[in-house]
Amino acid sequence: MVSQLTSEEAGNSVEVCILMATYNGEAFLAAQIDSIRAQSFSRWRLVVRDDGSKDSTTSIVNEYIERDGRIQWLDDPEPSPVGPAQSFARLLTFAARSNCAAFCFCDQDDLWHIEKLEACLGALKGSDSPRLVADGVKPFGSAIELPDLVSTPPAASPHKPGPDRFLTRNTLPGCSLLFNRQLADLALPVSKSAIMHDWWISLVGQFGGELVYLDTAHTFYRQHTQNTIGVFRMGREVLNLGGWVYHWRKGNAELAASIAQAAELGERLAVRGSTIADGSAHSDLARYGSLASAGVAERLNALHALRLRGGLPLMRTVLAARLIVGL
Repeated sequence: MVSQLTSEEAGNSVEVCILMATYNGEAFLAAQIDSIRAQSFSRWRLVVRDDGSKDSTTSIVNEYIERDGRIQWLDDPEPSPVGPAQSFARLLTFAARSNCAAFCFCDQDDLWHIEKLEACLGALKGSDSPRLVADGVKPFGSAIELPDLVSTPPAASPHKPGPDRFLTRNTLPGCSLLFNRQLADLALPVSKSAIMHDWWISLVGQFGGELVYLDTAHTFYRQHTQNTIGVFRMGREVLNLGGWVYHWRKGNAELAASIAQAAELGERLAVRGSTIADGSAHSDLARYGSLASAGVAERLNALHALRLRGGLPLMRTVLAARLIVGL
């Protein structure tokens, strides 16, 4: 691999560090990098970590590094495959050593509206406290639907989820998130209990800082059969009738993990303090984090008190069943 990013170079006259984890992304990677390079806000640094790609992903990145000095590889002392959550966590850990003022996650297969960084950074300014900005996300699924990133106006953003959703579900996609150094400092080190990097950052923003939603969508989320998450993968899993037992157990494990990460964040906020989220939010976080050791009655009381819905109405019933027999 060519040029590596050093701690001294990262953030030198750079306001935002864009963090991209790649894996076998040759099909759509160039288009995503092109949309980043076309941004109206130009003071950025794209830091890339590859997780063991077998295709031409690294060659594509190297070609862009030769063309644009703002693009760099992460110099990872342990370059072995670790999965997307740990890959992004390593990127953030390293980038936070720089003097970057802001950070954002970037998927390898999406597209950015030309004003994405400008809009997100505008919402970030004006606060010295931990602040997380959530951009709207507009899915698209084929080249026929490919948006014009210059002339297409940002789409209207969907409704904003309530705090309870952050406890039980990974509500905000990482590709939509941009946050300041104060929030990065609070989020690091990324908890070993964290299920996904973006879920952890969202929890920190919701319960340890300010969470600001943009009214428009500047992130075009590409839906295809190889998505790590997304409607295509979800559909395949739902149709896999023979895997219901597996998915039941998997859901129980994820519920237990969500409780563990909430408990760890609650402990961290108690130690480091938070001047943003109110006392009731901290109380809700602590109550949810204690459910692993609570009795069945307390778990069901929490289901009501914390307004835990788990998504669609049917999911509330499933969540209740998990709280009774799944933990």
